[in-house]
Amino acid sequence: MRRGAESGMRIAALRAARGRGALAGGEKMRRSLLWALLLIGLVILVLLYNQGHLTLNLVFTEIRAPRAVVLLGFTAVGVLIGILLR
Repeated sequence: MRRGAESGMRIAALRAARGRGALAGGEKMRRSLLWALLLIGLVILVLLYNQGHLTLNLVFTEIRAPRAVVLLGFTAVGVLIGILLR
């Protein structure tokens, strides 16, 4: 009978530890979300303040496009690389 009580206590302790871990994971997620929103806001500010056109020299061709579109494209490529490396 004693052995059953000990295993029950271990199970309860494991469940309590998981609960604390979930809370810590939620805090980490909130912190990540805050950083993501801050970076999105920074990207938007940079895009708004970079008006005008830009000539982008590629290996085989040359592209003339609005500077904000080029910066947004490079930001999207960076996000895609980050997702792939995750």
